[in-house]
Amino acid sequence: MGHELKNGVARVITKQYRDPLDAVWLKTAASIGLTVVRNDDAFASTDGSGTLTLATQQELDPDDCLAQMIFHEICHSLVAGPDAFSKRDWGMGDQDIENPEVERSTLRAQLHISRHYGLERFLAPTTDFREFYDTLLDPLSGTDPEINSARRAIQRSMKYPWAPHLHHALDATQKILRVTAGFSDPESMLQLSKEPTRKCRGCGWLREELCIAQDKPRSANDEACLSWETEVECESCGACCREAYHSVTLTPGDVAQTRHPRLVVLQNNYVEMKRNNGRCIALIGTSAKMNFACTIYVDRPTSCRDFELGGNHCITARRRVGRSI
Repeated sequence: MGHELKNGVARVITKQYRDPLDAVWLKTAASIGLTVVRNDDAFASTDGSGTLTLATQQELDPDDCLAQMIFHEICHSLVAGPDAFSKRDWGMGDQDIENPEVERSTLRAQLHISRHYGLERFLAPTTDFREFYDTLLDPLSGTDPEINSARRAIQRSMKYPWAPHLHHALDATQKILRVTAGFSDPESMLQLSKEPTRKCRGCGWLREELCIAQDKPRSANDEACLSWETEVECESCGACCREAYHSVTLTPGDVAQTRHPRLVVLQNNYVEMKRNNGRCIALIGTSAKMNFACTIYVDRPTSCRDFELGGNHCITARRRVGRSI
């Protein structure tokens, strides 16, 4: 391609300009397995064969940017899981109408991940769900099933094919905005980044300078990782008594055998608590309508007594049921 100059000499153009943030996110999408194309006839859609179609900039609102749109679709893929790459629109259909809880899960994951880089405002959604997004003080607080879905999505962000590409892109975006903010006007979106402020202090997994979530030394003043969460409460969790473990074996000295014989069962040469659809039969409650509780707490087996709240087995159980990252 050439350009006719005033002196009649044709200049050969070998490079073209691309917005730095666009370059970061187009490359990131490709690394994860998505080819981005722009089309006036679509807002955001995947074809199940690796193509992500997004509207052209002319069709978008002034506060839309390619980085935010790609990031949001990547968060959709995190919620849907790796198999969704082979399904049109992540196998979700119309989130606004058919699966609003999927969209809410996506936004919870989107906020938690972007907040880690100080980008929760810059990468905020521009759809009708923005009001919901803006009300989320802690996107992972509560007991709604969509929160567990968001936690699983955040877990996936640290695994192939998303990692390390997604987090490299977020880090690069934060650095670009940090440099360009001083050159932009007050109304510019480039002003919407901030320094991450969350520290390991207050995280439920910090134990005497050791992070049990990451299994490495951490100081209370270190920058928090994506696994940060508040102190664990048994009553809203119940993971250890639910499907996290397949068996609770009783020792000969456990009084539950004699005091609650209808709750135990003999398995070959050992006795264990009965289970109902993966749950210990002594467990009552649900995360949505009432707190979890053990009906034989005073007589609970030795293995239950030895189970440490906030310990390694606790976080393993919570991760198995999607309660922790």
